[in-house]
Amino acid sequence: MTIPKLLCAFGVCAFAALAASDAVRVQAQVSNAATIPPSSFTSFIPVCYHSVNGNVRYVKPWGVAGASVSNCTPPAPWNTNPPYDATMCTVGGSFDCRSNEFYLELQTVGGATGPTGPTGPTGPQGIQGPQGAQGPKGDKGETGATGPTGPQGAKGDTGAAGGPGPQGAPGDRIRIAQAPAAFSASECGLSGNGQAYEIVDANGLVVPGSRTVVCDGASGLAGPQGAKGDTGPTGPQGPAGLGFKTVANLTGLTAVPPSFFGPSSVIQSITFTAPSAGQVFAIATGYCWIDSNTEIIAAIDPAQNVLLLGFPVGVIPTFSPTLMGNVASDPQAQPFVNSRSFAVGAGSQTLYLNAETFTLNTTTNNRCQTNMTVMFTATPLP
Repeated sequence: MTIPKLLCAFGVCAFAALAASDAVRVQAQVSNAATIPPSSFTSFIPVCYHSVNGNVRYVKPWGVAGASVSNCTPPAPWNTNPPYDATMCTVGGSFDCRSNEFYLELQTVGGATGPTGPTGPTGPQGIQGPQGAQGPKGDKGETGATGPTGPQGAKGDTGAAGGPGPQGAPGDRIRIAQAPAAFSASECGLSGNGQAYEIVDANGLVVPGSRTVVCDGASGLAGPQGAKGDTGPTGPQGPAGLGFKTVANLTGLTAVPPSFFGPSSVIQSITFTAPSAGQVFAIATGYCWIDSNTEIIAAIDPAQNVLLLGFPVGVIPTFSPTLMGNVASDPQAQPFVNSRSFAVGAGSQTLYLNAETFTLNTTTNNRCQTNMTVMFTATPLP
């Protein structure tokens, strides 16, 4: 009986291993290429034997292509002697067997001693027969059946990235519909708002039937009143507003002595404090008791006793004076109003109502009762 027949009959067992070992020794004796097993065969000898004629040859131990991993994990069913490295074996061992060969590992180091089994019956002593001569090489056997699919190999490394592909042809695009297919509010009855879109091909032509209208939704109901928010921080100080002050002569009349181009008299004044630089509008009102054939001229000014008559005909004074006169034969009461605006700085200011009598009658007794009001603003109208 040949080695393959013994292995096929009894499986991978001690008898098959011994028979294979004997076959290896026989082959080593008759083969010119036979050598002692390499020193790397420590616990077992990996061999491949022919499925027809039983020829046995050594193969490399398990390993990993392109790497030095001596204890890689063999494929099942040969992964029975851990510990192994996590890397799967990819060369050596069964990978070196040809399609008409079987793989086998001949143990050289036994495992741990098991328990002693029961004593078996004594068998008859056989006689050792002479060693027979090697028979002639047999005919080539038929190709054996395809073996089972081997286990999944380890995942290979990621390949290099490919170069960029060629530029693709221009595709269709979506745009807002143009006239005469532009959006109309009547197309969205509830909201009246929306947009129309259409598809344009690579040649700029509108794809027939592609126009689509998307309407905005109608406004929802008003939500509930939210909670009252926290009080905000105090804002910056605003500009000064409009302020005013008034003085009045309520106890009597102020005399306006005759001067006839002489120095003027102060018949009223007002002092106020401007909160900042700005503009002041001053106005004086009242009446004067004027003797016959007498004229009085009055004006508001920031300086006292500053008022001169004798302006040329057609010249209007810059201080806008008020002129009052009496051509009657007896004294007359004449009302008057005079106003003027000034640019002022911050702080205390005083304005005066100056008056002069224009007459040749030095015995006149001209008197006036007046009110003065000033109004301040930091921001005049443009």
